Amino acid sequence: MALLFMESFDGYGGTASHATRWNTVGSLGTSGPAPRTGTHRAHSQWVRTLFPGSATLIINVAFYWSGAGALVVGLSDGSSGPQNTLLLDTDGKVRLRNGSSSGTVLDTTAAAVLVSGSWNYLEAKILTGNAGAWTVKLNGVQILTGSGDTQFQATSNVTFLTFTDLTAGNGFDDLYVCDDTGSVNNDFAGDCKVECLSPQAGNGSNTGLTCSTGTDHGALVDELPANDDTDYNFSATPGAKDTYNFTNVATVGVIKAVQVTARARKTDSATKELALVARVGGADYDGTTQAVAATTYGQYAQIWPLRPSDSSAWTISDVNAAEFGLKVVT
Repeated sequence: MALLFMESFDGYGGTASHATRWNTVGSLGTSGPAPRTGTHRAHSQWVRTLFPGSATLIINVAFYWSGAGALVVGLSDGSSGPQNTLLLDTDGKVRLRNGSSSGTVLDTTAAAVLVSGSWNYLEAKILTGNAGAWTVKLNGVQILTGSGDTQFQATSNVTFLTFTDLTAGNGFDDLYVCDDTGSVNNDFAGDCKVECLSPQAGNGSNTGLTCSTGTDHGALVDELPANDDTDYNFSATPGAKDTYNFTNVATVGVIKAVQVTARARKTDSATKELALVARVGGADYDGTTQAVAATTYGQYAQIWPLRPSDSSAWTISDVNAAEFGLKVVT
């Protein structure tokens, strides 16, 4: 599976629509501190369910430490409770603790390493188990490494991640989480950011869905945050699909993966399924079929770590030329 989840915190426009991707949602900020990239940063507490996979997780996140309070990255086994906690502590040290943020210290930096008043980049690879292991990097420099018992619950499962800043002047941004399976995105990748691109007004190559008003398919899905039933595209016909043009990538460098998200609901009690679509080089590539869960809006995501046309690495020009959208499966 490798890349499990990524988040820019920019696609919600500061509203509660982020609840569709998170189990517990905190707040979104635009200032004090300003976002690292994009339009918003996260603060307060955010909890995300992960699909069970490898016991090893690689957690990558930018964080702002004001010099006060602490920041917490917690790994938990669902309702059983915390397995271990990476604490960016009030004294500027980084500590890995067994269980909660008050649990036994497994490893700690000898001196303060957090840089206050600016954005830092954290990478942590943690194997949860009785024979566990960990390596933690801060701003590209290894600060912790070791092995020992990182399992605090009855099993070694890690199904929840928690990100918490305990002071309003702190925050998180540019988050992605991997495991150590697969052939790409399965180890440390260095300092990265997650950039949010948005659909544009105008019609793409596929216009199989029906417009709720007018004839411009892109104009009905180009709001951040989504305006739900104010305007939209829809269909009950299997095989119908829309693809849209998007804003261009604003940065330079290497594209590690592309994630497409859609906000959708069904309007009756029948089984409905969708697939997200990438149109690359004039051909359409369907993602995994996903059940549309309810008549209330939910968020659906598909990650393409490689270009679906030939399983090669994405380039910026690939992404800028591509269209992305949605297909009705059933």
